[in-house]
Amino acid sequence: MATSITLRQLEYFVAIARHGSMARAASLLHVSAAAVSLGISQLERTLECDLFLRRPHQPLALTNAGRELLARASTIVAEAEEMEQSATQRSGTPVGTVHVGCFDTLAPFLVPKLLAVAGELYPELVVDVTEGQSNRLQDALMDGTVDVAILYGLDVQPTVRTETIWTVRPYVLLSGDHRLAGEESISLAQLADEPMVLLDSPPSRNHVLAALEVAGVTPRQQRVTHNFETLRSLVARGYGWGVLVQHPEVDASYEGRSLRRVQISDPVEPAPVVVATMMNATLSRRTLACMDVIRGLAVST
Repeated sequence: MATSITLRQLEYFVAIARHGSMARAASLLHVSAAAVSLGISQLERTLECDLFLRRPHQPLALTNAGRELLARASTIVAEAEEMEQSATQRSGTPVGTVHVGCFDTLAPFLVPKLLAVAGELYPELVVDVTEGQSNRLQDALMDGTVDVAILYGLDVQPTVRTETIWTVRPYVLLSGDHRLAGEESISLAQLADEPMVLLDSPPSRNHVLAALEVAGVTPRQQRVTHNFETLRSLVARGYGWGVLVQHPEVDASYEGRSLRRVQISDPVEPAPVVVATMMNATLSRRTLACMDVIRGLAVST
């Protein structure tokens, strides 16, 4: 039986879902906003449901029906783009847009490199990056909003396939004038009586708390922040000590105050950094090319 749903309507729908705006979707697809609005209205009439919540002065948000449709629509659009690319492309060089999710504390270390290397190797490949926490990025993988994600391989859902790219070992972060700042390594128990600043960004939080539990340390008077750099600034001012895994090149806070990274002598589990895709997903040529670039972005541990 013939269907009145068109590929173009699904392209409009997926673009709006990814960017939260008809105007933004129209700009990216090089069509008028009126065409996008008409296409979505026709799609909603055909499906007999609203796909977006329309609220004044707020980005468009998916309804339950829209969320159910997004994964299937994203797959259809991606497969159509791949067929077109395979049919018209002679050089074998990937073209088009690949949607990449990156865990927010990893993004400052990886995204600039990813864009630079991908642009050099594949000039016709557009890398569109979404930053966020692990659970949201995994949801984005499942609904097709992103094609591939860079995460810590902790608390990964069973429907997500991961490949470890490298591992990072946790370290203690101290202010430059801390009594233990001159040590090469210390045990977590040596800090048990001092206040701690905790990075509340799952799964990093759970990983750090698990390491403290194994070491028999209960954090005292801890301050909590969701921001990597806020933690570094609080530690630099002497509000407590912290545990991190990523290593900025400069041992100073935003204010220019001194920081010191000290190894942990306790047996702590390293954190795997992974490239993630949906289990059993058929990966496009551009997604595979982007994954190859990501594999080359190894960060020293």
